[in-house]
Amino acid sequence: MRSFLFSFLFLLSALAAHSQVITTIAGTGVRGESASGTPATAAMLYDPFSVTVDNNSNIYVVEFEANLIHKIDTNGIMTTVTGTGVFGYSADGTPATDCSVESPLQVAFDKQGRVFFCEYGSYSIRFIDDSGLLQTIIGQADTGFNGDGLAASLTKVRRITSLCFDTLGQLYISDFGRIRLIDTLGIVHTVAGNGILGYGLEGQMATDSKVVQSTLYVNRLTNEVYFSEDSRIRKITSLGVLQTLVGDTIVGCNENNMHALDAKLYQVRYFTIDDTGQVYFGSNHKVCELKSDGDVHVLAGICSAGYNGDHILASSALLYDPCGVTINKKGYILIAERNNYRLRCIGCSNQLKIEKQGKFDSSSISVSPNPSYGGQINISIRGVVDENVQYKLYDAQLRCVGDWLSISNKTLCIPPPLHDGIYMLEALLKEGTLRTRLIIN
Repeated sequence: MRSFLFSFLFLLSALAAHSQVITTIAGTGVRGESASGTPATAAMLYDPFSVTVDNNSNIYVVEFEANLIHKIDTNGIMTTVTGTGVFGYSADGTPATDCSVESPLQVAFDKQGRVFFCEYGSYSIRFIDDSGLLQTIIGQADTGFNGDGLAASLTKVRRITSLCFDTLGQLYISDFGRIRLIDTLGIVHTVAGNGILGYGLEGQMATDSKVVQSTLYVNRLTNEVYFSEDSRIRKITSLGVLQTLVGDTIVGCNENNMHALDAKLYQVRYFTIDDTGQVYFGSNHKVCELKSDGDVHVLAGICSAGYNGDHILASSALLYDPCGVTINKKGYILIAERNNYRLRCIGCSNQLKIEKQGKFDSSSISVSPNPSYGGQINISIRGVVDENVQYKLYDAQLRCVGDWLSISNKTLCIPPPLHDGIYMLEALLKEGTLRTRLIIN
């Protein structure tokens, strides 16, 4: 037995990220900067490049070109963590809020919750100590490579693009042509790369291979290091060899539900891994999920850049350079859209805006009986009599699971088998398209 429950505005679901509604949680779409303390939805962003969430659910947004790091607290207020908006270097011991920084790229947090960030322009990784002062953990005044086995404070680096802590408190960094590790004693080791930019061979020992300038993330289930190489994501296995997880060396735009190794990607940058080991990343104006079954599912966007509003289905949304993706404790997916000057969220709101289409609005359609037995529902469309209507039913992943041609205001049979969950019913008429939602319990 299934009951079909009709809802116009709100849909409460335990699978919030898969409700597929996308909203803006920071930025106005106008490029610029706003004063610290501004509500995030009213604040302008200049170039949101990466996004990270701390253990207290505060959101950190890094703006590379604007030389700023912001925090959005749980009340939705955006404050500046460090940076003055002017490219420049500030000495250790300077209050972070008074510091200039040089092209920050990404934030990470240690077990104490302190903020660490890679400062691309100053060849260093810096952190904010418990007194709110800026300190350097690795990097010298000049760029270079002076070997492994040294204390981080004595080690030179070249260009650091990414950083991530593992569950042991070790810090992994992506340094030009290398992936390196600062262990809990503060000693630096190379775990992948020989300092030459390039693509290592599948199955090659990571320490003997080439790597490109990459971003990285540690899978907290396995402590394996995952890293991006523009058109693919790879990992260093427990045996220390390279393995490709998704994509290949051919740049392209993947379709939905492709096998991971058949997917064509482009400009994969700051990605994340959830507590179940699934990977979320941006590629070619899309946000995708690498599922445990080895398929790539498109959550938002198409292969074209743009912006077409909020409170719409994420799979219908246009994105513009989603170069940073992360996920919070509730399973909501956060997206830094660099060229839409917005921070977007899939799952933060279940409110779906139903646009007026032609002469129709959200009150033009009704569904009965409720509950329904035997998979039959009566769909009534106000003002439409004896018209041929094309009905389509989509599941929560926007896969078409039903397609019927019927006379308006007649009984529609929903064929089995359909699983309990969220569905979108679409009615295509001469004067417009009407969409509404059904919940099958």
